[in-house]
Amino acid sequence: MRTMASSAVAVVAAAAVLAVAVPASNAYAINKVTCRAGEHFLKVEGHDELGGSFTDCFANAGKYNYYSVWVKKITTGNNDVVFYDVNGSTVSIKRGTVYKPRKAAHVKAIKIK
Repeated sequence: MRTMASSAVAVVAAAAVLAVAVPASNAYAINKVTCRAGEHFLKVEGHDELGGSFTDCFANAGKYNYYSVWVKKITTGNNDVVFYDVNGSTVSIKRGTVYKPRKAAHVKAIKIK
């Protein structure tokens, strides 16, 4: 019985050490929001594989995965943004920027830092 109690105390002590030593991770919750004039959301404009155009707006830090889209314009609003090209490259864009690539970028994901 005493060995069982000692083991339980050791487990609780180890859990307490880990709880203090391991910092909590950031909870990212990027959200698609309604685009509204005057708001400082991330705004992404482009077209999908079938040629249908879209305009998406996002709020909050996090990463949004697209299936396969071509982006013609990114307005960062008050966000620092990274987009991930299908070819593996990443492009960082500072807040307050309107980014228009020379030809549409083939994007697989976009992230608000």
